Amino acid sequence: MNYKRILFLVLSLFAIASQAQNKVLDSLKQELFLHPEKDTTRVKMLNNLVYDLQEIDLKTAEMFIKESELIIDSLNYTAGKAQLLYYVGYIDMMKSDYSKAIERNTEAIRLYKTLNNKRGISYSYNTIGNAYYNQGNFPKAIESYQKTIEIDQVRGDERAVAYNIENIGNIYADQGDYDKAISNYNKSKVYKEREKDSSGLVTLYINIGSIYADKDDSPRAIENFNKAFNLLLDLC
Repeated sequence: MNYKRILFLVLSLFAIASQAQNKVLDSLKQELFLHPEKDTTRVKMLNNLVYDLQEIDLKTAEMFIKESELIIDSLNYTAGKAQLLYYVGYIDMMKSDYSKAIERNTEAIRLYKTLNNKRGISYSYNTIGNAYYNQGNFPKAIESYQKTIEIDQVRGDERAVAYNIENIGNIYADQGDYDKAISNYNKSKVYKEREKDSSGLVTLYINIGSIYADKDDSPRAIENFNKAFNLLLDLC
């Protein structure tokens, strides 16, 4: 098994994704330039830019946050406020301010509930779960992921269900409870296969392979790493 080849393929995928993201950003900035009106449409554009810039240009993202907040307050725009809280909470996560991320997303959930926006509620619970996970509060993280799963099952978003089941599997893997981890990974795999989510399956097979490697079960570890490698080849 040539793991250098896997690394090369992974880096190649990141490069392709980065190029696509830059094109999207250029398009969004152009749209913002052509729409100077301080209305809900501009708020949506600003919020989308905050989301897309948060990992590559935080300073510019924060500039857009301030403008979005001013327009939201002037319009009393609940949907825009909820969305921005969710996005800024993600930035809090990047800064390792997990308590603030939980606080913002809890408020976002309150607002999303007034709008009956189940997708927004689900996404905010997911971020809260991630924040608790990073704090090492695994019971609270699992509780939040379970809420997300329940909402997404009603919404019919099987891809989101798969990822949150995988998140729970990751927690059990971190705790050394490999049986529960693999059980959750296998449940996630059913959804990902049904959704033909090849990139998601790559991560899943690597996670499963890593567990078998920790258990000194080399045949099963290699089997799953090979599945990940073959999927990467298809993606490239």
